[in-house]
Amino acid sequence: MAYLGRRGTLAPLTSADIPAGIVEGTDVAFLENSSGTQNLSGTYSTERMYLNDSYTLTGDVTVTGHLALGSIADEDIVITQDSTERTITGSGTLDAGNVLQDTNTHRTDLTGMTGVLANSVQDNVTRLGTVATGTFNGTLDSTTFSGDAGQKTAKVWVRYDQGNNSVLDSFNVSSVTDESTAGMFTTNFISHMLNDDYCVVGMSQDNSCMTTVNGNVTTTSVKVYNIHTSNNNPYDRAFNCVLVFGD
Repeated sequence: MAYLGRRGTLAPLTSADIPAGIVEGTDVAFLENSSGTQNLSGTYSTERMYLNDSYTLTGDVTVTGHLALGSIADEDIVITQDSTERTITGSGTLDAGNVLQDTNTHRTDLTGMTGVLANSVQDNVTRLGTVATGTFNGTLDSTTFSGDAGQKTAKVWVRYDQGNNSVLDSFNVSSVTDESTAGMFTTNFISHMLNDDYCVVGMSQDNSCMTTVNGNVTTTSVKVYNIHTSNNNPYDRAFNCVLVFGD
């Protein structure tokens, strides 16, 4: 027999003591505790809390209420999937974390917790704001960076074989044009520079060769040429590198 409030000696709680309509379906919270694995599947539209050692997605999950996944043990909450890829969606709230950080304290922050961001979160990682320190292990797929990072990364680079008129490897290069003048070629950019005050570095694999900028520098391309140091005559080389730094 259940009792509400202080138990009287001869006053057990009955259905007659609860006014009609005072308890609705949305007022009911579910609490389950198990040392095994809790399977998650279907729609969770009320306030529900599980205390389990582990959790497995056996189906797609929709949370429109409040689903709290916890563990009393001092270990991270891990949600795995079965052999099929599953999704967690919905407009509700999903909480996950162990109730006790150790034997004497409860967890009050995210320090020490680990996990994996879903692809949809990684695609919108800019919403997290500015990360002051740390190691980036992702992929930068744009030639435009903000702040100090834009000054430390090459906006253009290419390795070009002028003898065979072929681009061996490159970044942000649409094409390389072999000019009619010997030793001279033009590197054309995919994403344009903001101005023509950028820095150009050129080299050739030849101790007798000096690579210089022709002076024809634009926001869309740069022209360089190789000159023999003994006679100042331009000539084609098989190994040529051009790098561009700037805005």
